[in-house]
Amino acid sequence: MPDFTMYQGDTKVLQVTVKTPAGVVVPITGTTIRWQLAESAEDAEPIIAKAVGAGITIVDGPAGRFDVAINPADTLALEGSYYHEAEVDDGGVISTVLTGAVTIKPALIKPE
Repeated sequence: MPDFTMYQGDTKVLQVTVKTPAGVVVPITGTTIRWQLAESAEDAEPIIAKAVGAGITIVDGPAGRFDVAINPADTLALEGSYYHEAEVDDGGVISTVLTGAVTIKPALIKPE
């Protein structure tokens, strides 16, 4: 799910499976994972930042699977095009495992 579209204030769960370019699953047990969203890749500060235990859950480490939870409050004030990226740090070996564009559309109904 590199590129995706969502509405302001919606809940979204990104389901990510880490694989090599050849499609082989990469185990992620014991790794550090970060996901960030910003206006562009060049931004110094992310608008949203998630890490394991704070929005990221390793669902199946041996199968390379983790989820990123985007909560309604994360996107309520956002609208337009953004960039997102996830990286896995395996004891100092850092790999960018996901990049893409995010479009956040305006929503009439806001969370209560």
